[in-house]
Amino acid sequence: METSEIGACTKTYVAGAVETSGNITVFWDTTTGANQTQMTVANDVFMEFYPGGAATGVGSVIYQTPTGGANIQEVARSGGVDGIVETSYSFTVNGSLTTTSVP
Repeated sequence: METSEIGACTKTYVAGAVETSGNITVFWDTTTGANQTQMTVANDVFMEFYPGGAATGVGSVIYQTPTGGANIQEVARSGGVDGIVETSYSFTVNGSLTTTSVP
């Protein structure tokens, strides 16, 4: 957050509140509709983010994943006649993300 005085030649800043937000795009899957129907605008949801690809790790911990509550800001769907339906979500995290070890 900028705290410069009027007429100052250089800008000064102080730390402000942290805001975390993001966008994800997924393939719509009608076989798991129970979870995807909760992703509606203004709904609070719990999110877990996992990396893609093969899982490899050291010992019993394969990776650490961020988790936390979020509020859905926007939902958009797209798809063609011969294509898979995609859904895009915009979200804002409530508070901060925590890290959980995944075996």
